Amino acid sequence: MRIKHHDRVTWTKALETLTEKEENLYMEYNKHVTGTEMEGENRIASAIAVDTLTGLFARYKGKVFLDCSGDGWLGYYAGAKYRIGREAAHEYGESMAPQTADAMTMSGCLTGNGGFKPVDTGKPVKFIPPAWVPKLPAGDDFGRNITGVRGHWWMEAPNDLDDLWEPEEARDELIKINLAFFDYLKNSWKDRKRAEDYKLPSIPIFDAKRESRRFVGDYVLNQIDCVTGRTFEDTVAHAGWPIDLHHPKGIFSGKEGPFFSNAEVPLVSIPYRCLYSVNIENLLFAGRNASITHIALGTVRVQNTLAALGQAAGTAAALCLRHRTTPRGIYRDHLSELRQTLLKQDQFIYGLKNEDPEDMAGNAAASASSVSGKELCVLRLGKEGELAPLDRGRAAFFPRRQESQVDSLFLKLASNRGEPVEVTAHIRVQADPDGFVTKEDLKTVKAVLKPNSEEWVEFPINRKVMERYLWVWLEPVPGVFWRRYNLTPLDWAGAERDVPEEEWKQAKRESYCALFEAPKDKKANCGPENVINGYSRIFDADHYAWVSDPDESLPQWLELTFTEPADINTVYLTFDTDMNNPPMITPNHEYVPQCVKDYELRIFDGTKWETVAREKDNFQRRRIHRFDTVKAERVKIIVNAIGGDPSARIFEIRAYRE
Repeated sequence: MRIKHHDRVTWTKALETLTEKEENLYMEYNKHVTGTEMEGENRIASAIAVDTLTGLFARYKGKVFLDCSGDGWLGYYAGAKYRIGREAAHEYGESMAPQTADAMTMSGCLTGNGGFKPVDTGKPVKFIPPAWVPKLPAGDDFGRNITGVRGHWWMEAPNDLDDLWEPEEARDELIKINLAFFDYLKNSWKDRKRAEDYKLPSIPIFDAKRESRRFVGDYVLNQIDCVTGRTFEDTVAHAGWPIDLHHPKGIFSGKEGPFFSNAEVPLVSIPYRCLYSVNIENLLFAGRNASITHIALGTVRVQNTLAALGQAAGTAAALCLRHRTTPRGIYRDHLSELRQTLLKQDQFIYGLKNEDPEDMAGNAAASASSVSGKELCVLRLGKEGELAPLDRGRAAFFPRRQESQVDSLFLKLASNRGEPVEVTAHIRVQADPDGFVTKEDLKTVKAVLKPNSEEWVEFPINRKVMERYLWVWLEPVPGVFWRRYNLTPLDWAGAERDVPEEEWKQAKRESYCALFEAPKDKKANCGPENVINGYSRIFDADHYAWVSDPDESLPQWLELTFTEPADINTVYLTFDTDMNNPPMITPNHEYVPQCVKDYELRIFDGTKWETVAREKDNFQRRRIHRFDTVKAERVKIIVNAIGGDPSARIFEIRAYRE
């Protein structure tokens, strides 16, 4: 089912379709947990829930329970240990934590990009706020860079409100803040002329919470784990969002801005021990209620990461039933099986290889119709685009590590001039993620571009920078070009302006190529053996994917030959949906260009080839094909069409008798 990114109704239908196809799985809606029945002090026998529409109560018995409710009500009624608020700095050695623990939690915001969606009426509309609406400071004292007449994610309440036990009070405060900000746009904003024709027809009333209870597991993920990139023997998922903690004063933080922290982190490993209770023996959990500190929650709390935690916890629950053990027993006795099962089901666990003894493809020999000899392994986000002439001022805005030395900036520039040419770069910094606001240069740097060339040009900076964001703009130079940067990572932006006095015109989803270190791109190994190397994503230049020669026409094929005939009835195929680039997660194309679109799966039984699957218009990364058991000597995938890329690409092939 093809779905649009923000079509919530269709997303629900798609998930219902998936669950309906699973044996022994069913959904019930509108149930709220109100209690538990226990076997002794540390084991849940059943959960009690009320139907929020009918008021009827139901009892749900089970051997293993998962609390993925966000607020953690099941675990609460079971007596699971938990924390609310901020830990003290000394508890886990967290430099960002307060000296004394408190109950402050990050504010939620009203759904819909932070809140309201004003409507342009085409004529002036007055707005007079009720007397109970708070007044926001005017001018620069407001401390926000407003990018349009709409709601923003930083329309938040102070963190001393109780979202858990006083949810209506917290919601009402957010409604007041929405009205206060609309009042600001209409009556106090320096650009209020832009808001003159807008009215406010409605305000959302659902508080999208960011934080409440966090259960205590056998391990508590903390700031040090996140900033050092620590790995664990029981890693089952990863995070990569910054340590994104919003200001405790919410919208009233003034010139201090919307963030308490937005610190960049390396890939953050999340251990399985964070997903089961330290004191309730049959309780697993996943979501923002996992065993993490308030600081670590800043990077773990986003949806893609939480979905991965859900898959890990659900898989562990299934293994608990299979082996008649507890979640802790899985850690103690079946950890390898848990991690290998997650890998088989396409969970990404960095550095973990496929070592499934039942995968018959592991010992096969791989061959292909062609192999690319041109591709570079580029381990950075985004995609290079076309050249943009420096016929006007152009700027790139991007995040960086806080409190770190910036030695140089490398920009990818080109020249069609026959002589060396000087380029002037203006380096600026700011704390706010909405770019191109600061007026003063941190440094002005000049560099020389070679004649008739394209290269990464170094601009030395040699400054320690405290701010989270840096941006650079280049003065116009005839005959010089700056390579565009498309499908940009989080918080990157590009801008241009014709004359120095005007404001920067920001472009969405594109910027210009810039790096803090000289690129170290290596030629990629694109051989067919990559489909059985144990990795289902790009790991490095040597552990890549099968990539066909882009100069060869379709169809292209890849073939596995077993060391001896094997009885198989299931083949797993993993295609390239460019998951190394987060912008591809929200569809920007009808098809991901790198993804195989039309293909055939054939089996050779020693005498003849049989087509066991023929697919058209594929857009999925993982495809599993099941068929009657056959004694196979060879398996072949024929690629007939691709989403737009000139090369056929396959990450992994597995073969089973299931």
